[in-house]
Amino acid sequence: MKILNEKRNALQKKIEELQEREKKNSSISEGGFAKAKGKLPWPASGKITEKFGPKKVEGFRGKVFNKGIKIALESEAVKSVFDGTVKYVDWIRGYGNIIIVKHGKNYYTLYANLDKIYVSTGQEVSGGEQIGSININSGNKNSTLYFEVRKQNEAVNPSLWLK
Repeated sequence: MKILNEKRNALQKKIEELQEREKKNSSISEGGFAKAKGKLPWPASGKITEKFGPKKVEGFRGKVFNKGIKIALESEAVKSVFDGTVKYVDWIRGYGNIIIVKHGKNYYTLYANLDKIYVSTGQEVSGGEQIGSININSGNKNSTLYFEVRKQNEAVNPSLWLK
């Protein structure tokens, strides 16, 4: 449980650092992303294997709160769900290669467990643009995308944002 909390804290810290650096307005209005709730395209084709919210973790008492969803992929392409600016690209223990895209003033999407990354920090991306990929033919059980939507520091249910 300690390792799981350390992983979550590391990710939370990165998002807080991004917010501190981003006091200026973005070229993309926050209203545009907020108005897209329930209309965003999926970041990858597939099926949800882990839902947002509390879940039981084998070997632990109690539940942990899943801040995103896991999608078992049907294709390798991972795409940005909306226009934005890439704010973070790196590897984080427990999440693997991740991309964080900022949409407007206060919204972020996070894409994790990527095998390949096709964008860099500071790059503008369009909705539907491929930003990474996950190898689905490797026979690896981890052919899943971890996806989060955040408003400022708060994780919100991604399923409510996707169409």
